[in-house]
Amino acid sequence: MNRGKGFSGKFFKIYVLLVLTATTATGLNTLMGESSYFMTGFLDLSVYARTLIDMVIMFFLYGLLGLFGFKLAGEIGLPGVWSVQYPGLIDYLEPAFAGIAVGLIFIFLESGFAGLHGLGYFSGLDFPHSLFALITGAVAEEILYRLFLIPVLVAVILAYRQQRFSGEAIPKGKKGLSGSIFWPAAAAAGIIYTLAHGFDMIVSLGEISMTQLPPLAWLQVLLMNLVLALAAAWQFRRRGYLAAVMFHAWFALVWYIIRGGFLI
Repeated sequence: MNRGKGFSGKFFKIYVLLVLTATTATGLNTLMGESSYFMTGFLDLSVYARTLIDMVIMFFLYGLLGLFGFKLAGEIGLPGVWSVQYPGLIDYLEPAFAGIAVGLIFIFLESGFAGLHGLGYFSGLDFPHSLFALITGAVAEEILYRLFLIPVLVAVILAYRQQRFSGEAIPKGKKGLSGSIFWPAAAAAGIIYTLAHGFDMIVSLGEISMTQLPPLAWLQVLLMNLVLALAAAWQFRRRGYLAAVMFHAWFALVWYIIRGGFLI
């Protein structure tokens, strides 16, 4: 595979288009009065000012973080937009099937845990906010937690190893960067993702404080978010950023739209 080379020409245009799409979805979500604004919920501003600020943050901050992540990924043996120059059918099917599978796992875990801890089910998002969550989650969360954070954590691990074992080359595996370096970084990024994303899941369970949350509910949130984070990291390592985006989008289709719109 041509690791870290998929960020020129049409692939750069695809990345920019994805960021623009997420920016538009973020703006519409804020403009339509969703209670959980992207970044501006704590600001006492008009909805138009919040919309503008959220869109600027999404386009420039997330866009630049992604560009930095692409550059760093190429230096350490991780893929860019795609792990291959000419993706085939399997490059589209595998993320789709994986995303659907994780969405079904989420539904199964939620059904099992709901009866155990007695707090019921996570509240869903109404349409079209569920669609906005699908778009922004797939694009922005994969930028922040996979494309940016994993290469940064890998670089930190490599810097530590090279300092401790002077002159050590970057460990390589048959898929590019060695799994002994990649997976600890992916797990750490997954834990950070869980801490950031899990709070919203806990809030959706209802009026309950963090200290009152049963251990089984904590386990549920931890397990569900880590499954999602590690599966997305697996797709990122295998096929690149676009595969992680497609995986996340198919997962969100099952979890936010099908489950949220028809099952709860």
